[in-house]
Amino acid sequence: MQRSSENDDAAKQAYKAFTVDALDRVAVDDLNNSDKLVLVNKLGAKSVHGDGAIPFAQKVDENNMYYVVSMCKQKEQAPYSFVLYKDGQPHTLTTRESCTSNGVETVSLPAKNFPDATSLSIINIGNTDLVVSVYEVKEHHHE
Repeated sequence: MQRSSENDDAAKQAYKAFTVDALDRVAVDDLNNSDKLVLVNKLGAKSVHGDGAIPFAQKVDENNMYYVVSMCKQKEQAPYSFVLYKDGQPHTLTTRESCTSNGVETVSLPAKNFPDATSLSIINIGNTDLVVSVYEVKEHHHE
């Protein structure tokens, strides 16, 4: 996705603040300015040091997508994963070897690949600090 320079600045500012509110502002601006994705719902958010879980506020329409936005800080390199859960059944969304950027990262997954997930878990080895927001988005269909 091409980012404008003002969005890069916004991402840098959000990273400096390193809060859910700052991350949400960037994510919502990106979605509002996207011609591909439309924000449907915010499912949840959390700032964690180590492991954590974000219970979802509601079910996701399986025609839509999970959209996970995150920022990450580490003192030393360590892997971390985002895992969708439903009834204790895990579905790994992404695993990173370490924090890759001093900005905002996104990952998305069609909800039909793992419908009715009820939470996102953050599996975090080491002292990784993460700020994570999870949204439900849908593809923008141009008439």
